Amino acid sequence: DATLTAPIAGFVAQRLAQPGERVGVEARIVEVVDLSRLEVEASVPPRDAAELRVGQKAKFEVEGQGGTVTATVARISPSAQAGSRAVPVFLALDRTPGLRQGLFARGLVMVDQRRVLAVPTALIRNDQPQPSVARIVDGVVALDAVTTGAWGNARGEAMVEVTSGVREGDLLLAATAG
Repeated sequence: DATLTAPIAGFVAQRLAQPGERVGVEARIVEVVDLSRLEVEASVPPRDAAELRVGQKAKFEVEGQGGTVTATVARISPSAQAGSRAVPVFLALDRTPGLRQGLFARGLVMVDQRRVLAVPTALIRNDQPQPSVARIVDGVVALDAVTTGAWGNARGEAMVEVTSGVREGDLLLAATAG
């Protein structure tokens, strides 16, 4: 015997009670979502959370969507989650048609941009005490220790900075090569 009005304009995502059904005072009746403003809640490992700042840009691939979706870090939780110690980060998505609440996303946040000598992470061998790469020198394969730095993404490929042990133009083999 009442009329319900939503405090926001949106879509009914879930109806939790049927017309004529008796509900408690604090019972949820409907779930209304506003698709004009979507956020992604991401759990970030503690070692990476220290580099995040409000306003940084991010790119995501959303399950079921073609291409990438852009976002901006809107807020960072002041506390970590119990158990995993991950830090919740909330990213405001740019308006993209077809996005829905509840989809899974995977992406990267741009924390720094610089020019360095980097190699694909697939070239780094970790079967020795120190990271190394297989380099071809005068037709012979040589295993050389390297010092790695920051990791990141370039042209859609996972990369790692190499601060010593490799020079620009060296011919390297994938770590999976025998």
